Amino acid sequence: MQTDQPINSQSGSMQEGIAAPYDFQIMDVIKEAWQRTSRLKGPVLGAGALIFTALIAISFAIILFLDLIPLVD
Repeated sequence: MQTDQPINSQSGSMQEGIAAPYDFQIMDVIKEAWQRTSRLKGPVLGAGALIFTALIAISFAIILFLDLIPLVD
């Protein structure tokens, strides 16, 4: 397939990308990702805990309201 668009000289082909000699450690990538998401972890975990607590409270209220668990007299 031919196109009339100019080819960007900074972008390489897929074969060049696959054959390129990469020099990185997986742990370095994981550490960088952990550092970059440090401000996001707290709110996400907090929201998850809040949703979990709300679902438990709603489930408990429904169980009591519908008398699914008979209370001991």
